Amino acid sequence: VAIGDCRLAAPEGKAEQTTGDGAVAFVLGADNVIAEIEASASLTREFLDTWRAQGERFAHSWEERFTLTQAHSPLLGTVIKNVLEKAKVAPGDLSKVILDAPNARAADEIARALKIDPAKFSDSFALTVGQTGAAHAGLMLSAALPSAKPGDRILVATVADGADAILFRVTPANAAFKPVHSVGRMIESKGDVSYANYLKWREILPTEPPRRPDPDRPAGPPMMRSEKWKFGFIGSRCTNCGTPQLPPQLVCVKCHKRGFMEPYQFADRTAKIATYAIDRLAYSLNPPTVNVVADFDGGGRFLCEMTDCEPDKVAIGDEVEMTFRRLFTADGVNNYFWKARPRR
Repeated sequence: VAIGDCRLAAPEGKAEQTTGDGAVAFVLGADNVIAEIEASASLTREFLDTWRAQGERFAHSWEERFTLTQAHSPLLGTVIKNVLEKAKVAPGDLSKVILDAPNARAADEIARALKIDPAKFSDSFALTVGQTGAAHAGLMLSAALPSAKPGDRILVATVADGADAILFRVTPANAAFKPVHSVGRMIESKGDVSYANYLKWREILPTEPPRRPDPDRPAGPPMMRSEKWKFGFIGSRCTNCGTPQLPPQLVCVKCHKRGFMEPYQFADRTAKIATYAIDRLAYSLNPPTVNVVADFDGGGRFLCEMTDCEPDKVAIGDEVEMTFRRLFTADGVNNYFWKARPRR
């Protein structure tokens, strides 16, 4: 299950101040799971809260007191009551409570009504990330799971144009669970972006493009032919001498044997910076561009662009990981590929 949200808000509006962008993914299964679903409940109600007409860039929202008193609080309270009754669980039996609402006051009202120790309520990330829309309940759950103990019950309740509640019971397998990327670490590692850059990158504020020749439009046929490399960052490994190499090769760069290659995954491997260069003339909306030569754990070397970094803090030996990002847009086509970023 993958959930993501990225909402464009009007400058100086409340939505711009309180919302954030986020994505979260979960793998579901029946064996060795870290949490089981004990009960769930859902309900909807038709009301006008947020809307956007065709051709408009920014959404409109109705007056907050209306949705708070007539929709968000009643829906959230009812769905939580329903799921607890279905599972025959009292509020006091909960170990962690995750409440997600577009209006933070709705979550506060329900928290007071449940009469649960305030320490059991998860951080809403209001001051660090903002409310990430469809992804937010999952984001809060992914932050709570690593510290949960076997037997803990976690209630997740979210409200928008309807309300959903899920009651999870943590299993013994969670004791050995260690996420590759923790939410807390990702928040700590996020850099500061100036407001002017934010407006430019979101194309809210028109700016002069880089004064360089426009890049060529990416073509469909070669992207299709190299889809495993372009989208999966899958290189090759020589089965004769064991040398990993990227981009994928037909002839081994070390032993020069032909036809001994097998697919080799690099996307989930970390690497270290062997050397780097700072380019202040490259076509970029965020100059200067940092280009790094990365040596991967287990073998393989690649030259790529660095992102999510402060150019003056990049150093040889730094650990990096790969991330799929937009390189540029040409003739209306967005070209995506892999960049390196500081390891989180």
